Amino acid sequence: MNVKEIGERIKQARLFRNYTLDDIAQDIGVAKSTIQRYEKGLIATPKLPVLQAIAHSLQINSEWLLGQDVPMIDPDIEYWRNQTEQDILYHEFLHNYFNYESPYTLDGNVDIIIKSDPNVTYRVSAKEYDDFYEFLRNRIDNEFSILKNRAKKTDTEPETLEALRSVYKAHKKR
Repeated sequence: MNVKEIGERIKQARLFRNYTLDDIAQDIGVAKSTIQRYEKGLIATPKLPVLQAIAHSLQINSEWLLGQDVPMIDPDIEYWRNQTEQDILYHEFLHNYFNYESPYTLDGNVDIIIKSDPNVTYRVSAKEYDDFYEFLRNRIDNEFSILKNRAKKTDTEPETLEALRSVYKAHKKR
């Protein structure tokens, strides 16, 4: 792919995201004129780190930007772009607790990779994975609500609260 085509793709993605040249320049720490020169194909030898930074800023697939036959929008990037901070924290908790990674694939699936056995991949549909995640999230929320309600009840009973503190202190000394 030539520099002119890369520039056209940068502009296409920028307009798709409704970003200005300034938005991208500020995000990646270069001058507005640099982004403009990339868009116009005036950079004779584009630097890969700059192209990757532009792709990251535009939240697009860097392989698409470089001319490969893949979608402009990486499903994994788009998925995380639409998540709340709380959703992201839940995902991090589940990934750490179960010790796995779960990248979304271009064909609408999720590859579950257990870190202790990275040579094996379990593939499920994105819907199945999202349903599983939602089930776990609801279960954790429910259990935590029960725990909070019990804690409120304990606050009114000083002897129970003191017993819990002594158990905690004994456990902490171990």
